[in-house]
Amino acid sequence: MALIYAYITNILVNEMATYRLKETIKTKLSSISAFPNGGTVISLLTDHFDEKFANIQRILVSNYLILYEYHEFEDFINILYIFHQTQDYAKLFQN
Repeated sequence: MALIYAYITNILVNEMATYRLKETIKTKLSSISAFPNGGTVISLLTDHFDEKFANIQRILVSNYLILYEYHEFEDFINILYIFHQTQDYAKLFQN
């Protein structure tokens, strides 16, 4: 996330946008913590089901996607990636 914030602050020169994004992401992470199954399961977005992606969910925050896993038995959430929605995240899951 630090790279995202640095890009917005230093390249786009918009500290207020950086602050708003940080606050929005923090709020959404709290929401994920309270409702861990609130995201869209990645395997449901593909033509075929793959067991290894069964726990991976995505949620949109402004123009960014958060990919995370929820492990119900351990009551544990693992944030995998946060990136701009225009990036091709499907490449992450190719064999």
